[in-house]
Amino acid sequence: MPHSIEEIGINLLMEQLRKNGHEVKRLRGTFDLDVDGQLAEVKTKTKCFAEMDFISLTQKQWEAAKIRNFDVYIVCNVNSDTPEIYKVSSQALLKKVPRIITSYEYDKNLVKDVAEPL
Repeated sequence: MPHSIEEIGINLLMEQLRKNGHEVKRLRGTFDLDVDGQLAEVKTKTKCFAEMDFISLTQKQWEAAKIRNFDVYIVCNVNSDTPEIYKVSSQALLKKVPRIITSYEYDKNLVKDVAEPL
């Protein structure tokens, strides 16, 4: 049984796509899958599509979308017996104006250097 919600969504999607005759390969890196020769990213949500809050693209995915089209699969309601799967092209997303969030990540070794136990 997969441990992360993302893995659950990817596995559900791969099963569904293969059942419908698609060739699916798992990728590592910027994208999750290759579906019939098309790059694809998978976004997984526990809530149903109607209650979905947002999906996000990484900076690399955003930049890639400006150069080439890829598919974004949204797998919702994964903790139920009735998951919902939607597909959108990255080009369609680029036509929308996203909210841009920037974060700053600190590697655990950097945190260890400055953290004090209580």
